[in-house]
Amino acid sequence: MMEKPNVLFLLSDDQSYFAQHRECPEILTPNLDALADSGAYFSRCFCASPVCSPARASILTGTMPSNHGIHDWLIDGSVDPKTLPSFSSSRPPIRDNETQAIDFLEGITTYTDILAQEGYDIALSGKWHLGDTMKPRKGYTYWNTILRGGCRYTSYDLYRDGQVTAHSEYLTDRIADNAIDYLRHYRTDRPFYLGVHFTAPHTPWDKEEHPREIWDLYEGASFDSIPSAPVHRDQMWNNFIGDTPEKRREKIRGYFTAVTAMDRAIGRILDALRQLGLEKDTIVVFTSDNGMNVGQHGVWGKGNGTYPQNFYEESIRVPLILRVPGKSSRTVRDMVSHVDLFPTILSLCGIQAQSDRPCGASFAAALDGQPFQREFVAVCSEYGAVRMLRNSRYKLVKNYIDGNDLLYDLERDPQETVSQIANPAYHRVLETMEREMADAFARYASPQHDGRYQFPKGMGQTRTCTPETGLVSYKQDYQMFYHYHK
Repeated sequence: MMEKPNVLFLLSDDQSYFAQHRECPEILTPNLDALADSGAYFSRCFCASPVCSPARASILTGTMPSNHGIHDWLIDGSVDPKTLPSFSSSRPPIRDNETQAIDFLEGITTYTDILAQEGYDIALSGKWHLGDTMKPRKGYTYWNTILRGGCRYTSYDLYRDGQVTAHSEYLTDRIADNAIDYLRHYRTDRPFYLGVHFTAPHTPWDKEEHPREIWDLYEGASFDSIPSAPVHRDQMWNNFIGDTPEKRREKIRGYFTAVTAMDRAIGRILDALRQLGLEKDTIVVFTSDNGMNVGQHGVWGKGNGTYPQNFYEESIRVPLILRVPGKSSRTVRDMVSHVDLFPTILSLCGIQAQSDRPCGASFAAALDGQPFQREFVAVCSEYGAVRMLRNSRYKLVKNYIDGNDLLYDLERDPQETVSQIANPAYHRVLETMEREMADAFARYASPQHDGRYQFPKGMGQTRTCTPETGLVSYKQDYQMFYHYHK
């Protein structure tokens, strides 16, 4: 491997840890299986927030939402509709939600900024969803992105080099095609960092949105490996709730189809890397921004599938694979967090991470079989005024919305069915974890962005924190499934 290796960063959208063949035999992911078999598979990786924009910001910045200030997915701020062609500005998601372009990471250093400073060529194909989509992040020489955070798979707009273009070909394949196009025609003689950010397997999961040949692979599947439960009483209303056996099978089938189609696209990118003679000089990273429940615990959605927000394993635990040339394949069972990717990627590229990151540690040594243990606590995650602390056995969910805290003993109760918060036998565990969480966020949070004082309903963030109060604007109209169907 060359002194400054290339980096191919593959990011899926809403793919929980179980949505891969090695964790769930019913789903087909041969290319991810092969990648994991040839690299390091991290079986316990956790996102910093169980929703996309905060999670993606934490990956890039190595900080928690209470530090970078993005606490919900961004419903506004991607584009200024007045600058768009009419075919784009008239699309309902843009017409109904977008008012101005906002760079939500302005003034915050990302690891791609540092790679660019160190001479890397930086490229993006796919989803950004961190604001001001039509302004390429500094250091990027190739910027080919969808306009907003989400869209249909068969009708969407892309932005590149000052031009907005409409497309109808399958989006997952288009994102892969653009990545391959960069590798073949636009990369320079410098080392590169190529981010390939899929929208899959995010909704929509409708049959007509995905390739028929892949949809047909799941014909007759019962999806018995996915636990089924009555709809959770805190379920937020959405259009993909599988509240009947027929709808359940249809929605899971769509989710699995989107994953398998993405797996096929990833295989094409890895083939191109091999054909171009780049494989031996390229680190490959694969992960997802956050997880997803497709009926587990009775939840349909990720962290904002319920209100208050949930931190079930399916929402916060995500796949992570690192293939580093010259490193042996292995399974790493140490707990790692997305905030650890910032120092890890820089370390693997021979760059010392900035010392001002309040959290995150390099787990590069784990690729050689050495144990990884963070200096502070195990892993944290947060979504506005709900926070989680998880160690190897226990999970504490601290709820600043209504005070309904939860404590799970994952060794005895891996399905998270019974909270031990009021059990005297767990008093010492609770006391210790509450102190650890308070200490962690005293270090991780900035006063202006502290999530304890943020109350998103999971419907989208519209503005950055105000300098005067630190408060954020959110879209607050929402409906609970439970009350909607009473």
